Amino acid sequence: MNFFLYKNSTYSLLINIIEKFSIYIVLIILSKAFGANIHGKLILAINLSNIFFIFAELGVSNYVLRETAKGKALLNHILSSAFLIRIYFLPLILIVSFFYAIFIIDDQMSKIIFLIISLSNIFNFLSHPLVSYFRGIENFLVVFKIYFVDKFFLVSLIFLQAIFFNNILSIVSVFVLSSILRLFISYIYFKNNASFSFLNLGIKKYFKNFYLLALIICLETLAFRGEFFYLSFFNIDTLQIGYYSYAYSIFLIPTLFSNSVVQILFPHFSKNGVYNFYKILLLITVFTFIFSILIYIFADLILSLLFNYNNFSIDYLIKLLPFMLFYNLNYFFQYLLISSNKDKTVCLILILHILIMSITCVYILVIYEIMYLPFAVGGSHILTCILLYICYYRASKHPNLNER
Repeated sequence: MNFFLYKNSTYSLLINIIEKFSIYIVLIILSKAFGANIHGKLILAINLSNIFFIFAELGVSNYVLRETAKGKALLNHILSSAFLIRIYFLPLILIVSFFYAIFIIDDQMSKIIFLIISLSNIFNFLSHPLVSYFRGIENFLVVFKIYFVDKFFLVSLIFLQAIFFNNILSIVSVFVLSSILRLFISYIYFKNNASFSFLNLGIKKYFKNFYLLALIICLETLAFRGEFFYLSFFNIDTLQIGYYSYAYSIFLIPTLFSNSVVQILFPHFSKNGVYNFYKILLLITVFTFIFSILIYIFADLILSLLFNYNNFSIDYLIKLLPFMLFYNLNYFFQYLLISSNKDKTVCLILILHILIMSITCVYILVIYEIMYLPFAVGGSHILTCILLYICYYRASKHPNLNER
């Protein structure tokens, strides 16, 4: 068991390194080639498109992961239903995305980038349940292979495009090719290990089983990325958004570790219950604390190496750093509660988080614009972290109380 966990831990960490750092490398290339303004447009497009597509995600990937980990019967039906539900909701999300681009986004370049990223997300959207299947059966080697080929292709082609063509639209189009490649590889591996069964699915029955997970995924996206929606809605200068996203990208680096821990243990917790809680909590806390200090000390150097040095990004980063631990722990506590079937509790806490963040974000953007936005984001994470821990503590004292 220890060797199995160690092997999966290694692969999961490598997957997260590949996934996160490939995006960082792409953003660094684009930042060096085109500056903070284009960087801001791309970050805004990626986050807005992800928000729309997450609403069509409906928690399907997490549901497949959890049910696969539990070894449920009729798994083929669950996978098939999950895939069809995504296809059913895809046209609606595409229509909403198109109208948002046409009527809300003013800048022509931002519109085109947003639509290209949305096209890329269509194929990512279809590949997610297939990848979740392999996470659920804890075959992280296959997931590693899928991400390695996909991200190597993405980074290599964007690097070559930046050198020889230096055209932002052709570079962004590489995201579409990369997502098609990931879907193709995922399906090939899936076809060799499982199959779809589209007869007598009873989709309504499966939807009833994971509608809470669907709501959680939508709420989580608004809670953790909602500020970018408000930045778009208030038409904040994309140059300032670029500076903010420089700082935010550096701020998210430590989540590589906490996300790896959660993704490794989530199948085990879903199947066997939560164990070694305080050891994991201490590990995440110590790691985040050390990383926060290092980022604070070397903030100037990190920003200069990764992006372009500017005082705005340094200021945003320093304001974000005190909230790093709460951000990491929120993700951890949330998935502990989900693995314990406390979906309703997570939903209610995320709704409260969004309400508080929405009020504070709107107030700050109206009065102070973007300068004090980190406090609105960080304050809501502190409250959410406290509530999630209290709910988990109570749930651990009464493990037989099941919400569903």
